Amino acid sequence: MKKYLKLLLLIYTTTTFAQQNGELNFFRINNDTITLYLDNVGNITTKASAQFYRKSQIDHKNFIYKGIVEDFYLNNQKAFQYEFQNGNLTGKTMCYYPNGQLKYQGFYKNSQKDSIWNFYYENGNIEKNVNFKSDIPYITDYYTVKGKCIISNGNGKYTGKIISGFKQATEYKISGNIKNGKMEGKWDWINIKTGNNTYAVEYFENGKFIKGNSYGLEYTEDPKISLLGFNLHENVDVLKFFAVLNSKSQNFQFSKLLKYKNSNDLNKTFTPELIDFLNQTNSKYNLTNYWCFIQFRINKNNILDCVNAYSNENKISNDIKQFILQTVGFETAQVNKESIDCSVYLCLLLENGKIYIPKYSLNSDFDIMNLIPNN
Repeated sequence: MKKYLKLLLLIYTTTTFAQQNGELNFFRINNDTITLYLDNVGNITTKASAQFYRKSQIDHKNFIYKGIVEDFYLNNQKAFQYEFQNGNLTGKTMCYYPNGQLKYQGFYKNSQKDSIWNFYYENGNIEKNVNFKSDIPYITDYYTVKGKCIISNGNGKYTGKIISGFKQATEYKISGNIKNGKMEGKWDWINIKTGNNTYAVEYFENGKFIKGNSYGLEYTEDPKISLLGFNLHENVDVLKFFAVLNSKSQNFQFSKLLKYKNSNDLNKTFTPELIDFLNQTNSKYNLTNYWCFIQFRINKNNILDCVNAYSNENKISNDIKQFILQTVGFETAQVNKESIDCSVYLCLLLENGKIYIPKYSLNSDFDIMNLIPNN
């Protein structure tokens, strides 16, 4: 299976909660442009729960972005922009603070960061300049928020902040030496919110991670510290299958999870029926390649509504909508013994006659290969 949407399809699935009086849509369509609603770590969510929204086109032949991709804050201030050409990230990219101040700018070449990238503080002062060679960062100079140079010509002591860890929003402090533009020697990973406690110590040689130690546990893979950290705009996952519970309550207890035909494991009940339907439909229309975004709601009376499907094959869009509307057997979730509306997002893919559907789960991380094959 190819790596789609700029290698961003690590499957991350979670249950989230939306305000009951908010809009339930995960996406909306305007001509060939899709708008996706995102939370603060780049997960797909409802409009009511969103921190950002993304506007883009998706190539009709390949499941990949096409042209300019833009992310916006909810006040419509641009947050991020990059561009795809012929399936590759290319050209200039820009990221902005909520106040509109430029956060960083740089260039992509063949989907790799390339040449000089400029990073700025929220007050507009330069933070650092990073030279990318084959997607590897080399710091050339680094400044304090007041403009004092502390790294020059790729050498000096670095103390900064990053979001460390995939799909989380906590900011950490990192500190260590830069030699010839690369991380060198001992580096500290510090939790700012817990009194500057050191979470981990890691060691680097000529920019390469050697080993780390966190609370007495030593590791030689998956370093916590990097010069750039996690970027939500570069890690938006779309190939997912999950539910959102639309509850006002902040203090809740599950009385009953979302079920299909008396089972909360939709992978064993709903997904096989969907695959059977898709196989029949693909055979009827002689289809071998398409993608489809699907959203629907199960209301508190277990009636399906708000069904929408968007695909590069109109026949599939229409047939899937009818399949969902005619589906019988969903039982919505209960919170504090009260039935609540439940909204479902599903994105599926057909490539060379093979169906890929992400596994439905309430609270798990999934690898890109953890998809349900059709046959």
